[in-house]
Amino acid sequence: MNTKLRRTVDWSIMVLVLAVFFMAAGALPAMAGASAKTAVWHKGPMERHKHHRPPLGIWQDPQMVQKLELTEAQIKKLRDADFTFREKRLELKAQLDRLDLQMAKAFSADTLDQKTVLELAQKISDVRGRLYTQKIESRLVMEKILNADQMSKLKQQLWQEKKCDRQTGRKARVRNHAA
Repeated sequence: MNTKLRRTVDWSIMVLVLAVFFMAAGALPAMAGASAKTAVWHKGPMERHKHHRPPLGIWQDPQMVQKLELTEAQIKKLRDADFTFREKRLELKAQLDRLDLQMAKAFSADTLDQKTVLELAQKISDVRGRLYTQKIESRLVMEKILNADQMSKLKQQLWQEKKCDRQTGRKARVRNHAA
């Protein structure tokens, strides 16, 4: 009788393991599909983080182009200005990265040279200031390209996105956007 009970328990365990295996195998594709839907980074560049897009980058968003009723000439001007400013930004960010590395090197030296550290801090501050100035210049260029009605619509859209981020939080917005 003991042997018969043992066989029954062994068979029950094996059936349970197989059932769990088949249920997991059936659930994995569904889970993979669900994660692909909610992953925001699988979307295009303008779908990822609309609230962080560069101001001149609106030409890449077909919905925004339609909402603002941009002309072909405006799209071309925005695109050209966007690439120009992005190239400048990349150069400045590369300078900033080099200076940050030099600063880390200066602080990791056996003896700290205060003069070098202060000079590097001033250079870093200058590059960050140029990055900020460039950001403002890009917005001013956009103001020249768009007419008053288009700027009003754009500001309203950006304000709504910012309001949505404050109310629901970024994570909730990303979840809602991906669904």
